[in-house]
Amino acid sequence: HETLAVVLAVTAFLLRTAGVALFASWVAESLAKKQFKNAALRLLISGIPILCWNAYVFHVERSPSYKTPAYPYQRAPYLNHNVSYATNLLLEDAYSLGFSKATAPQLAKRFWQNFRGIALILGEAVSESRDYWKYRFQIRDKRFPFLKRIPQWSFYIPLVLLGGLVLGGMVVFIRQGEVFIPVYILISVLLLCATPWPEQFRRYLTPVAPFLLGSLFSCVLGVGNWLRMFRSKLVRTCAPVALMTVLTLIFDAELNSLYSMYHYHLDRVRSETYDGKAVYYRLFYYNPSSESLDYGLDWLKRRAKPNDVVATSMPHWAFLRTGLKAVRPPLESN
Repeated sequence: HETLAVVLAVTAFLLRTAGVALFASWVAESLAKKQFKNAALRLLISGIPILCWNAYVFHVERSPSYKTPAYPYQRAPYLNHNVSYATNLLLEDAYSLGFSKATAPQLAKRFWQNFRGIALILGEAVSESRDYWKYRFQIRDKRFPFLKRIPQWSFYIPLVLLGGLVLGGMVVFIRQGEVFIPVYILISVLLLCATPWPEQFRRYLTPVAPFLLGSLFSCVLGVGNWLRMFRSKLVRTCAPVALMTVLTLIFDAELNSLYSMYHYHLDRVRSETYDGKAVYYRLFYYNPSSESLDYGLDWLKRRAKPNDVVATSMPHWAFLRTGLKAVRPPLESN
């Protein structure tokens, strides 16, 4: 099992930088059990891929091809897919012009602002987005007008409830002597809070979702067991209601989202291969703007010369679609 854990943890890290949280949790597990020799061995094993990867990044950033860009802004800090995470994360604001480096107080402020809403984010990760819940509450008001008296912000309640249960489950795990899952969740959250992209948190938490659900249901079962210890028969009888309420919230969100995706957002796509052959298939959320972009790229492919370079906000897609070299436009006023 230890060998398999090494293989899986290293693979996760090589596939995704945030996999470093697995290494930290792995070492913390040994420390919590006071297995210090084992912790030292795990730390050594974890350090090898981390050091190798960062050595590779160091080598790339000092190579002639990196230091001699093909166009003036190719290595600009805002061009996130052409620079390292460290370079991009140190920007004061990844979306505004100027692109100055953030100071230590600014980084601390960013971290705190992200961390302050973590219960909502965890609630979204185990159910659906806050936009979904807001929409569901608006539909409720239309169907049942007397519910309009309930404040608009009440759609936050299920998210805070679910997020709070995830946090409570982490405490339950620790009290049971199980530290791997809570430490993994904690470090993943701390890594997220250091980034300037809060709108991406739900996507970043997708690999952590099974652990979040495990933590959530540990808390729910713990609450259920606690209620069963009451002397009151009514309280003991109502204990399963807690579990059913949480299940209903999650499954309602998931089933409604799945229905909406397949019923309203599974769109037909017409594409062309490099030799001009038409191909038809379906994609989720292929909206009119996506269709317009593809028609524009098809038009461009027929008229552009092989050595032309396309400037577009989606250079990777433009290259795959047309075979032409593609870059993002500069994000600076020059």
